[in-house]
Amino acid sequence: MSRVPDTAAPRKGGDITATAAELLPDRGTRAALLLALLDEHIEARVRELLEKATRAEADPWLDADSAGALLAVSRETAIRMARKREIAAVKLGSRMGWRFRRSDVLAYLEAKRRRPAPVAANDAEGPPTDAAGVLAELGLPAPRGRR
Repeated sequence: MSRVPDTAAPRKGGDITATAAELLPDRGTRAALLLALLDEHIEARVRELLEKATRAEADPWLDADSAGALLAVSRETAIRMARKREIAAVKLGSRMGWRFRRSDVLAYLEAKRRRPAPVAANDAEGPPTDAAGVLAELGLPAPRGRR
């Protein structure tokens, strides 16, 4: 008479092979089950890697020259913007330079397009807020350069 293991009680320190051997005494059935589980795992992992590769191709990395061209600024300005953290970028050491995700550059451009243009202090309605505007309102000459 074969003994049926108690599957309700958790096994401490047991491995899956021992559990499979207890539940499935037939070696061929055990092997088929393990191959099916392995096949499912490999298929899921391959699917995951393919999705990740597709996302990476859809959102390529740009060097500073390409990012600058997309931003319509020079390479140095793109790097300066990255250093000031105005735009997301990654520095890959001293020789590899900066890398920008294309989606980050496009998001920056979209945010910049949606931002309202700054209004000069004297163009706004109300009293002037800068020194030259206040002096002009009082009828005084604007200060010349430093002495």
